[in-house]
Amino acid sequence: MTKGEYPKAVVIGSPPMFRGSTLPGRDIEIQILKKFPGIALFVEKPIATGSFEELKDAFKVAKTIESSGSICSVG
Repeated sequence: MTKGEYPKAVVIGSPPMFRGSTLPGRDIEIQILKKFPGIALFVEKPIATGSFEELKDAFKVAKTIESSGSICSVG
């Protein structure tokens, strides 16, 4: 796939137990940004559920998205 063929946006609709984390297998947002820098993300809510420790990890993901400069929307 060439850069011109990259998707413009990705919809992440998997359940929160599989995303919103920095843990391997639960870091889909981070993996997408690595493969497609600058791609726009649409993430289904809730972003994360679980313990306070898990929610703190979700904030790390949010900071990663913010620092990437990508557009991210939650719906």
